Amino acid sequence: MERIKYLHTYTREQLIGMCETALNNPEFGPIRFYAETFIKSEDKTKDGEEFRTEVIAGFVLKNLDVFNNGIPIITRGNYKMSHDGHLTDTNQVEKNTAKKLFNLSKEKGLSFPYIGVVEDYETPLNDRNGQGAGAIDVLSVNREESTVYILELKKDGSPETMLRCVLEAYTYLKTVDRINLFKSFDIPEHYDLKAAPLVFKRGLPWEQMQEIDKHPNLKKLMDELKVYPFFISGPIEGMYEISKE
Repeated sequence: MERIKYLHTYTREQLIGMCETALNNPEFGPIRFYAETFIKSEDKTKDGEEFRTEVIAGFVLKNLDVFNNGIPIITRGNYKMSHDGHLTDTNQVEKNTAKKLFNLSKEKGLSFPYIGVVEDYETPLNDRNGQGAGAIDVLSVNREESTVYILELKKDGSPETMLRCVLEAYTYLKTVDRINLFKSFDIPEHYDLKAAPLVFKRGLPWEQMQEIDKHPNLKKLMDELKVYPFFISGPIEGMYEISKE
């Protein structure tokens, strides 16, 4: 029995039409595909009881070359900002969580499982003209595995789909100027650069991964893009745990 009562907002044909319009948008196209509103939510099609995520993921798989080739590298001279980890008294939950992870690494020298040391948060991706895809929520370095992670953080209980998380993280990976990013944070040139969602163990993206057998197109797309999530839980006594399941 399904835990979620799904709405039936669009037909399969309507979803495919929206995907085509978004992918071929002359102003943004693939670089802003992840930000389309219809990708954020989950429900089932009116005509076939298919998960919305599955229809969209299937479309991306069929148009993977167009998607990949349409995301340009956006050069930025320096990616490192003067971030101090100061928490704000606002409802910006994701930003404050990123700052807390940053503070744990910088103040307590904490290296988290899998993702390593958090080097930065809200790392800008825009160039001098403001062109770009946004900002990296969390930038971390696992020195034992010689890997840098671009992490797309979602708040506890997030209603956003795992598909949205995967596409957003991957878009950031494609747009970043790897050479200048590594120079900005004194990262060795031979390190790998990967993208990954970082989602709490509650909410829609985590639930979808627990039932990934119901989302074969999503799983196949993750394999094609080589983007796999990490899961976060806590805080407990100010600490967070990171896991792969």
